[in-house]
Amino acid sequence: MRSSVILVFCLILVQSAAAQSFADSVQTWRKNYREAFLKEERSPLGKADLKHLRFYAPDPAWVLWGNFEPLQDTVGFEMETHSGVKKHYYRYGNLRFEREGKAFSLTLYRSRKLMQMPGHEDDLFLPFFDETNYSETYGGGRYIDLKTGDVQGGGIRVDFNLAYNPYCAFKGGYACPVPPAENRLSFPVRAGEKLFARAPKEGH
Repeated sequence: MRSSVILVFCLILVQSAAAQSFADSVQTWRKNYREAFLKEERSPLGKADLKHLRFYAPDPAWVLWGNFEPLQDTVGFEMETHSGVKKHYYRYGNLRFEREGKAFSLTLYRSRKLMQMPGHEDDLFLPFFDETNYSETYGGGRYIDLKTGDVQGGGIRVDFNLAYNPYCAFKGGYACPVPPAENRLSFPVRAGEKLFARAPKEGH
């Protein structure tokens, strides 16, 4: 009996340590995310604005493994932006997930412009809408950044805790891509960045 109690206690400690490690990794990402606003030349936020950034608590249940189906898109399409300017993207692949017994899919994109920039050739873009938009998160959708190297063994790990707001959530005047209709989720994604705690600024 005593050995069984010790085993259970050890398992609890391991699980607690894993949860803490996961939370720490998400918080480190968010720290870097905040600091990036102070380094970017065209940043919509200053140091005093950072206290208004809000996030859901880190939740490992929102780290999902999706089956990856590559797409041979050599033509691409013009993705709408909030400013009306269109940006050219290619459909890189379809992701198929399952959460709480329900299947859903999202499309990964590559930017024609970034593909031609050194250091960004492998960037992948995952924009999406979900049922939290306007009430809990930015109404214009949120983004997740990935790399081509994240696709492994016919699948890809997507951490929705790293979902973030486009610049348009903080200030007007930016050409932020609008997630295509194919990336509209019919359920709430309570992970990642929430609504900015202050009204967006106008223009630049």
